[in-house]
Amino acid sequence: MKHRLEQSNRFHPNFRTLLTLCVFTLAFHSTSTTLAGATSTLQAGALQPITVSNADQIKEVLTIRDQSAADSSQSFAVAFSPDGKMLLTTGADDSLQLWDVSSGQAIAQPIAGSSPAAFSPDGQTIAFFDASSSSSVHLWNIATAHDVRPPLTGGVADVTSLAFSPDGKTLAMGSADDLVRLWDVTSGTALHEMHQSRDANALQDLVGSISSVAFSPDGKTLATTLCEDIVDTDCRQGDVQIWDVVTGKMIGESLSGHTDWVASVTFSPDGKLLASGSWDSTIRLWDAASHVDIGILQSHTDSVIGLAFSPDSKILVSGSWDNTVKLWDVGNDKLLTTLTGHSDSVIGVAFSSDGKLIASAGQDGTVRLWGVRGQ
Repeated sequence: MKHRLEQSNRFHPNFRTLLTLCVFTLAFHSTSTTLAGATSTLQAGALQPITVSNADQIKEVLTIRDQSAADSSQSFAVAFSPDGKMLLTTGADDSLQLWDVSSGQAIAQPIAGSSPAAFSPDGQTIAFFDASSSSSVHLWNIATAHDVRPPLTGGVADVTSLAFSPDGKTLAMGSADDLVRLWDVTSGTALHEMHQSRDANALQDLVGSISSVAFSPDGKTLATTLCEDIVDTDCRQGDVQIWDVVTGKMIGESLSGHTDWVASVTFSPDGKLLASGSWDSTIRLWDAASHVDIGILQSHTDSVIGLAFSPDSKILVSGSWDNTVKLWDVGNDKLLTTLTGHSDSVIGVAFSSDGKLIASAGQDGTVRLWGVRGQ
């Protein structure tokens, strides 16, 4: 396992870098040939949906590489647009860039000072935090390249995570001040300010920022991360909390089990499962309705930072500081395959909406796309 002090300096939850995305110049290659970004294309029609039965056939099909970065050890993640046609990255300088997945061409000009960021469910808007000047959250229309409304301000400081509700009407913000805020996207009205707390009745702030927020598919609940037991900034018990989006109140008790910081949390698209990845190198699966711990996925040898479900909810993909990407059959708590190729920690992972591509973002300065070639 990597030295804990080294990890703390790079990714301690008090730092926004845990969720920072990085921008890249593009160079696409297969396993044997490097292609120029301007002329290469990804033939998505030649790919099959990734399934439990063909997961062992996954190969790297495309790489987005930062060829100009002097220091490729920056942390970053990656996101597909809802239709899977665009890829969102942000740079070491916090500039946001969109790319056409098929052609590898940059879409529009980069946006400066924009991390973290999130696509709206309809794919028309990107929310991003601008710490460069106003410490505000912008809602930016992709087609017009302008804000759709005045930025969200007031109580917005050092935002570490963003997520849209499934209907696109609410935006959740996790921040370094241990608060989760919900905003009405249309009116810009602050709806709730939810304090991370050690129990359901005490509004007691904790050390450490909110590293991950995720809405349930029905939009009724929000999952957030929490550390219940901190000793000298070292987390002894990382938990997940579930909140009622309408009331802003925590539902039940914290979901306990992890023995270190919880870095990521995500719901399955069918709403039945909740997955959490932790610095303790494990993934826990929870019943989304009862909040009961129903499985532990163990194979990573270092912290699990990125998680994403397949569109059919049958596969979970994970990225870790052990430089690997792993695919899991969540119906049987079984490891399907391990994808290697990154030469440094894998920080973010994502599934495309058609289930044909997995994107993994690593500290080696690359985003790698994985798929199963058609017969």
